Amino acid sequence: MIDKIPKPTLTPKNLTQIAEAVKVGKRIITEGKTKVEAVRAMYPLIKDESREIIWKAFEEGATLTPKGAITYLYNIAREFKKKPK
Repeated sequence: MIDKIPKPTLTPKNLTQIAEAVKVGKRIITEGKTKVEAVRAMYPLIKDESREIIWKAFEEGATLTPKGAITYLYNIAREFKKKPK
């Protein structure tokens, strides 16, 4: 019988940037702005993190569901790749 391999624990690269992104997202949501605006403000701060960490930050900061966070990350990453630097 094959034993299940445990998933490695994800460690953020920059915990302070994640905390700042969540704070920014919550502030934008409380101002009555949209979740898209919150995610757009959060993403540049945490774009170098792993997908899973970004998803969790979006869930907490932009009040997204887990499935919504995945969708928003996909869309916002595509949007940022299209923009000229």
